[in-house]
Amino acid sequence: MLNRRAVCITLALLAGCADVNWERALYEGQRNTAQQCRLSRKPADPPCPVLPEFANYEKERARAAGTEPAEGGRPVETPRR
Repeated sequence: MLNRRAVCITLALLAGCADVNWERALYEGQRNTAQQCRLSRKPADPPCPVLPEFANYEKERARAAGTEPAEGGRPVETPRR
């Protein structure tokens, strides 16, 4: 009985993770790494990358690919002229 409860609780907790936009999470992790680089940088070190906000990054990526982001954030093909 305890085992079933543990499984149900685990599944309920993991269901909340299913709604995470993994692309955004990965990008924000890269931005965080770049920020840590800037904070710990010494004058002799090479410059750290500066990454824009995810929304700006996604718009630029969609523009370069010739697509426009849909309402849910996923790109939708637009006709080329």
